[in-house]
Amino acid sequence: MAIVQGKDFVVIAADTLRTIVVNGITQGTAHGCKIARSGQVYFVWAGDVKQPPFYDVESTARMVAAANPDPGKAGSEFERRILPGVEAWMREVSAHPKSDDAKHLATKHLLFSVVFVSMKAAAPTFSLWSFNLLHEGRKVSITPEEHICTGPCGGRTITVVRLGDNADDHKEDNAIRDRDTAISAAFRMVQHDAKSFPATVGEPIIEVALGPFGDQWLPLSNPCREEEKYAGKPEKKSDKSEGRKEGHRDKSQ
Repeated sequence: MAIVQGKDFVVIAADTLRTIVVNGITQGTAHGCKIARSGQVYFVWAGDVKQPPFYDVESTARMVAAANPDPGKAGSEFERRILPGVEAWMREVSAHPKSDDAKHLATKHLLFSVVFVSMKAAAPTFSLWSFNLLHEGRKVSITPEEHICTGPCGGRTITVVRLGDNADDHKEDNAIRDRDTAISAAFRMVQHDAKSFPATVGEPIIEVALGPFGDQWLPLSNPCREEEKYAGKPEKKSDKSEGRKEGHRDKSQ
């Protein structure tokens, strides 16, 4: 995924390919949204995001975003709620060091990332959480790391963030001058990852641009936007309002 943040706008881009991994073994892929909205906060996720019954990044992020319109508070509450389940899963994996899950975990340095984004007082604000894995011999521990930007972060003209299994980069890009350029840049970053890592990143690519112009989904017609229409409206239940029905119990990217 990619985030491009300017003085009064922020663009989020994500691919739609999910890798289905069961007990440490890749079983296949499926397409699904990685950008969603709950209340006034958008969130985007990447990595090993589901391990039933221990943790589920998307459902936890949706719950905390609905209750916390401030991305920073949403991120802190997310960390508080998700970490016990993640640690319990890691203890379970560590108890079986020869399992496929343990072998899969040994290759990872970033378990998952989640970003909460909103417009706060006309300035784009995002809270980025990376759940990093620290390997010490055979012992693996989880280290959450928070990065909050109220735009533009660090006084930069433009902040560019690329996140996922294949990239973790924060930089300034002076070539990006406006929202339209940012939209193109975010798209190209995810598209580059899709071409470089086709097993875990795949098109179509979905984007959301937030700013004084309102919220803009790109492309205009996409399944993620259809889900967003019903976000925060449980009283109008329908097949769409209940979101995606995933027929697998696994971790997906």
